[in-house]
Amino acid sequence: MIEVQAGELIGTAGDDGNLALDFGIRDSRITPLEYANPSRLFSNQSGFDQFHLACAIDYYPPDKRDQLLARLGDYFGERPRTIEPICGEVEQDEPGTAQGKWYRAGTAVELSPEDPHLALVHDNVDPSRGVFSVGTSVPGLGPNAWFFAPQPSGGVNRDFSQVTADGTIYCYEPVGRSGRPPSSPLVILLQMTSDITLRIEKRDAAQCGTGPWVFQSDYVDFER
Repeated sequence: MIEVQAGELIGTAGDDGNLALDFGIRDSRITPLEYANPSRLFSNQSGFDQFHLACAIDYYPPDKRDQLLARLGDYFGERPRTIEPICGEVEQDEPGTAQGKWYRAGTAVELSPEDPHLALVHDNVDPSRGVFSVGTSVPGLGPNAWFFAPQPSGGVNRDFSQVTADGTIYCYEPVGRSGRPPSSPLVILLQMTSDITLRIEKRDAAQCGTGPWVFQSDYVDFER
């Protein structure tokens, strides 16, 4: 731990071609985040871990906090986030459902590298949108992010938080970040094969149709 005084300069960014600055905070005093499988994540007694991540902007005085929160949005500065919590959510796991973090079946507990894994979450700018955040394990899908409008019922574009191990294969009609359809037609099949395992496959089709849907040979299994 390094103690600093209010107003003290502790670093600079933006020179020598470095145009970005990662900025965050870990607070050992907060209630630990509840991931679906805590054993997947590093923790320590100091609280300097992924269980104690917080919104650094919340630690500013109210006037500065509100100014900074108003700047949060998409990469281009065109779409602000307007849905609370404005700072976003780090942990979106919903145990027993498809929502949250998934790890390529058979991989070690460690998170590094992240490339083989998968997140089924909601958009950090517009959380009304569902997102497949795909690494390198699913043929034809990644690495990429695919978006859809979650539905509260039915087998097409069902919200991840409502997909359970009920024996159903669900189908999704994703679009790109801009909302445009993929350059090559595709749909995504998804099934919870148990409370802690999940199967996913990309299919070449413009629409899901009415189902039921069946996996072919390119599916990939993930686990909590």
